[in-house]
Amino acid sequence: MSSNVKLRVYTIVERVGGSPFWLRLGNAAPHKDGKGFSVNLQALPVSGLIVVRQYDEESDVAPMETDKHERVPELVEAA
Repeated sequence: MSSNVKLRVYTIVERVGGSPFWLRLGNAAPHKDGKGFSVNLQALPVSGLIVVRQYDEESDVAPMETDKHERVPELVEAA
């Protein structure tokens, strides 16, 4: 991933009787060597779910599929 890619950090808030809401938590930036990210959060998600998405700076919109987001993965203990 290029180091000039713009990334936003979200959590997905499930709402009773409504569609999920994408709440912006902050930004992320890829490291110059391409081997990781630095994440700057202004809030922490209650659910523990953090979603990082690329966005288009011109339109200031991140493509989101609110009805098909990935659920929180189950934690697997290391052997």
